Amino acid sequence: MNIWVHNGTVFDTHQLTLKGVKPGGILVGTVLAIFAFVGFESAGSLGVESKNSFRNIPRAILWSCLIVGLFYVVVSYSQIHGFQNVKGGILGSTAPLPDLATDTGIGFFAYILDIGIVCSMFACTLACINAGSRLIFSMARDGMGNQSAVNATGWVGSIATFGFMLGYALVGIGAPIFLRRVGVPATLAWVLGLLGAAIMVFVFWANWLPQTIPGNLFPPLTGAYVWLPYIFLGWTAIGIVYYAIWQRRNPAKAAEVGNNYHTPEEEAEPVAAR
Repeated sequence: MNIWVHNGTVFDTHQLTLKGVKPGGILVGTVLAIFAFVGFESAGSLGVESKNSFRNIPRAILWSCLIVGLFYVVVSYSQIHGFQNVKGGILGSTAPLPDLATDTGIGFFAYILDIGIVCSMFACTLACINAGSRLIFSMARDGMGNQSAVNATGWVGSIATFGFMLGYALVGIGAPIFLRRVGVPATLAWVLGLLGAAIMVFVFWANWLPQTIPGNLFPPLTGAYVWLPYIFLGWTAIGIVYYAIWQRRNPAKAAEVGNNYHTPEEEAEPVAAR
């Protein structure tokens, strides 16, 4: 409402007449709107456990659509309206709500908005966990995806650990190179870094192709554990391809990666002298 008072009117002729609207923009906006709106159907995952599910669940979903949909329309309309007289518009803002609060003279309200956003994210996380757990519960009860908590934790934990191991190995190799670049003696860093990287590689090897290690020291993998390393390698390949594309499109920025640091001599200088 403060936006309407600040702009002197409730009506935004640009939005009401669809000024500057293009089909491509509508298409992209539709995708973002769906992304923001997903979750209205979460009550459906509680159907089997609720009372009078044929009446209460449709009612909950319908009212969620109506109330949240109306809220989104009003909030979106107001935000666009508030940025009409701001240079760059809403696309030029990295934090629209706090910027609007400052622009309309209630900058203190930005902190309240930030707290509300954090609470909203927390509520969204709880809703996803609740709906997901109910869905998995229903699938398991019907005999689909029946698994123990130990196995599920082991699968997810293994993939996550592979990622940490890759990071540790890269740091073990990269740290001595960095120290040499800045002129710091790195003999111990080379020894420990390469030793750590070698250990990470061996552990991953033992969890990927244990049957290829001489001496039959490790039993062959079974079940889902056979495929976990390939899932991790697939994700790693996606990351490498993404970085290669980004590097090709942004050569100047890529050249600056890893150069934002201070040498030991610079660290010894007073801050005011830099």
